[in-house]
Amino acid sequence: MLADGGRLVYSTCTWSPEENEEIVQWLLDSYDFELIPVQQINGMVPGIDLPEAARMYPHHFKGEGQFVAHLQFRGENKVSKFKPSKSNLSREQISLWQDFEKKHLKEKLAGVLQVFGDQLYLLPESLPDLGKLRIARNGLHLGTFKKKRFEPSFALGLALKSSQVNQGIEIHQEDFVKYVAGETVQLSETLPNGWYQVLVAGNGLGFAKVTGNTLKNYFPKGLRFKVKN
Repeated sequence: MLADGGRLVYSTCTWSPEENEEIVQWLLDSYDFELIPVQQINGMVPGIDLPEAARMYPHHFKGEGQFVAHLQFRGENKVSKFKPSKSNLSREQISLWQDFEKKHLKEKLAGVLQVFGDQLYLLPESLPDLGKLRIARNGLHLGTFKKKRFEPSFALGLALKSSQVNQGIEIHQEDFVKYVAGETVQLSETLPNGWYQVLVAGNGLGFAKVTGNTLKNYFPKGLRFKVKN
């Protein structure tokens, strides 16, 4: 599946040499790969007999134990053709997405649009058809199709720069604390109703709806937390 010169990152959450260095060595012996040295920072240590790889132990590195190796394909991929991914949106879904894109984004997003149920995702244009694979989340989650409307996702609001969005609203520390706890935010001015990218220090924090001078809370429930004083 790798293009000529393509790269593969092999990573595990185990210290077992059989699952780490021995797998990497098998790749090197079986295919035309070379190892690219992993920058060993923040307590990383070299792999066992593979100094280009990196191991992470909990007494040196924050985490439970990981391994990573970076390989680059030096051979020639003999597969000349592949079936590309195609869009599977209905006419109504295309219209709803294009309406949102036109109103809220300054530029069209490049890629292939696909729906899984009522969830919309953006895939890279060069991605082969993965229809025979079982995939939990395919590409960037753009949002959800609901009855006669499209609702943007938290992930889309994180992925976009503020320069790519027509409407953004900056919230400061006090309102940030309220927002991540699941509360609505009262604005100092009345704004046109609609979707806005929520910004904190210029960085996207998802999308939310403004109604008058109220910023409704769309921060994901599973990520909400209260900041301790």
